[in-house]
Amino acid sequence: MTHGTVKVTLRPIKLAFLVNPNDKKSLMKAIEINTFLWGGVYNPIIPAYRRISAKWEEGPFKNPSAQSVLSGYLDNFDPDYVVPMGECADYSLDVGYREKIDNPSQIVMTAKQYGITSYGIDLFEVLNYFIRKEFKFQRRDRLNICIPRLGTGFRLFFASVFGQLPESFDEIFWKSFAKTLEAQRVDCSTSNYAEFFDLQKLFFRRMTALYLNKFKGHQKQCIFFLDATKTLDIMDYWNLRAIGWNVLPFPKQSAQSDTIKQHAIDFIEHNYVPYHLNPEIYQHTTILNSRSISEDEHRQFADSLALFQSGKTRKNPKAMLQTSYPRMWNESARGLNYELESDATEHDILMEQAGFRFKTLDPKFIERGTLPVPRFANEIKLKFEQVNTLIAEVIPEGGWELARDLGISKLLGISKLPEWRISRKGLVYLSRHSRSTVSLPQVEAEAVFTRWFESKGWTVKLSPPGRIAKQMILQLGGVGGTWILAQEGIIQLLSEMNKSDEKSLSEQYVRSKIQKIANQAKLLSDSRREGLLHHLIASKIFQFGMKIQCPICTQFSWYSVKGADYELQCPKCLDQFSFPSASKGVKWSYRTLGPFSLPGQAHGAYTVLLTLRFFSDLLLLARSTTPLMSFIAQREGIKIEADLGLFAQVPDLMNSSYELIFAECKTFNDFEKKDIERMVDLGKAFPDAVLVFATLKESLSNKEKKILVPIVNNSRKNWKSDAPSNPVLILTGTELFWQSGLSEWREKVSKEIGHSPHPGGPLAELLSICALTQQVYLDMEPWDQ
Repeated sequence: MTHGTVKVTLRPIKLAFLVNPNDKKSLMKAIEINTFLWGGVYNPIIPAYRRISAKWEEGPFKNPSAQSVLSGYLDNFDPDYVVPMGECADYSLDVGYREKIDNPSQIVMTAKQYGITSYGIDLFEVLNYFIRKEFKFQRRDRLNICIPRLGTGFRLFFASVFGQLPESFDEIFWKSFAKTLEAQRVDCSTSNYAEFFDLQKLFFRRMTALYLNKFKGHQKQCIFFLDATKTLDIMDYWNLRAIGWNVLPFPKQSAQSDTIKQHAIDFIEHNYVPYHLNPEIYQHTTILNSRSISEDEHRQFADSLALFQSGKTRKNPKAMLQTSYPRMWNESARGLNYELESDATEHDILMEQAGFRFKTLDPKFIERGTLPVPRFANEIKLKFEQVNTLIAEVIPEGGWELARDLGISKLLGISKLPEWRISRKGLVYLSRHSRSTVSLPQVEAEAVFTRWFESKGWTVKLSPPGRIAKQMILQLGGVGGTWILAQEGIIQLLSEMNKSDEKSLSEQYVRSKIQKIANQAKLLSDSRREGLLHHLIASKIFQFGMKIQCPICTQFSWYSVKGADYELQCPKCLDQFSFPSASKGVKWSYRTLGPFSLPGQAHGAYTVLLTLRFFSDLLLLARSTTPLMSFIAQREGIKIEADLGLFAQVPDLMNSSYELIFAECKTFNDFEKKDIERMVDLGKAFPDAVLVFATLKESLSNKEKKILVPIVNNSRKNWKSDAPSNPVLILTGTELFWQSGLSEWREKVSKEIGHSPHPGGPLAELLSICALTQQVYLDMEPWDQ
């Protein structure tokens, strides 16, 4: 029986609006729609062009195409739906697997006709709950709800800052909600707009974020110096906030206002606090200029704040200037977007033959009932502990066709899946119902990987070593059972046992070896150390039995306890004989079973299993994976192979998505030139994949370093803005036999090489680990240097 957990994360429906920056009318309409949607303030407004403008040229980077800019934004924000606005509806742009909404007006206008938006949850439904909660008892204090009166000057800028409802819904708000909420309109201008940023004040934009745990991780603090008349600047400001930055917009039109300057200085001082992980280093505020602001204007503005005088040290500056807008459209920006959630829960699941079921996680303010529109999203993350087959925990991004192939549509009995999306972060359920039960089938990892390869034009099959490794995983009860192999002594004992004639060793010898291994395994829990031999037997790695001497041919043969009888047959001479009555004819012993009895460290499978364990159990603990054991793939005469393919959920500072990983695995042999060439071929076929070289040795020979350094250098030449293509990870016995969390390993290694990770950064971010292992095992400088 398969056991596991499903984590369900509740969030709003995510829409991405495509707007040409020259189209002010469509930009205002996009802001109005998002102001009326729960979580709408975090929906991106993406600049879309027929042909890219010169504004996108930046330093040494090649001017991107209009399609690459759009694709990059969509990959980063990962919306559920794409909404072309105005003339963008006529652009021939590819939005990938995402569904387009052709009539933007219908998103909110149905709320006026039918009381419900076509997508998501509207602001009025949120406010109804807010009123019931906040006014359940008589309040002692007054809610400070201030709605800025935008006027005509800089209206578009102020709408992006404070929000603006569509005209008809603005009338409904003032007629039906304003009196109860004691809301008031206040004039707003470039000289006083910062007064509204008081945390106690509520305005429309903040209302859309009610009941959202907005972001995970450390939030970047930023002052964005922009031109309030430039639509691209306004869109860039909106998107900085949408990725999770805490942004104070400072238009150059307010540059002479001492009140606004003081607010900016107070903002910087408020952010100047020590990191909780390293109190010697202080957080700083980034002063970023928009693409319409020159560097001279940027510098003059920063100097006018008088931040670079008292209290500033080089080690702990209060503010730092950044002159280039974050390249959200670049692949290296993937993960820049913080995760957004309202609630999360985790269920234990028991996999039945057809699959498993769980309840949706609903917003507490939603109107109950069944509706014909997607109202909110549940992100699904799977993790299985005990398995009778390798189940896919990570589903690669794809459209309805992939979902159909994986059996989801078959289970639901429909040809298309309007309620399901396979996003960059995995399965997303776009719920049209409240309190509903969701069903998911059991999907095998091999089937997912095979169909993903086929979607790329490759045919793939497991190699014989891959079949062996797969059988081992199942025999161990899943990836969690590989901990038993994470002791070098166990693998050496298995190798020694398999070299003997009967693939067995005496009971006394095995017990003494196991005791020695258990004593050395200081990081193992007491229960695991004491029960090490029991685990080996329960996992069917070892079997207890006896070696009995045949009286006819005088040869010893091994018999299991279950297979022994009063009458025995000698497998050597095939004669029958009676079980010996004298103990001298019986030698109690252990032997290996099944794939664990194969020679040559089971054809290298042990390293494959421990590499899988590294990504599944050590990389920030209990990460979801979808593995494909040793395989061969072919396409148009090209042949590639790897010891392990893997879709692994890899967390970073703000987000968690999946990475494609291929590994070349050795036991105690050296990597050779042909091994490197195989991985080079894989890198060419999949330029985004992480390439792993894993060995059970604790260090690499000079010859191995010599042939590995070029592949690392080659990846560093193919820049993706600020990250290498095909990052290379080196894993040795140190990592593969590591018992505690990887954060302890990183801390140990960082001290050895004199490199301290950024205090606000993740403890196990994959790219950083790649760089660390290259420093440690290849004697290379960090790639960013």
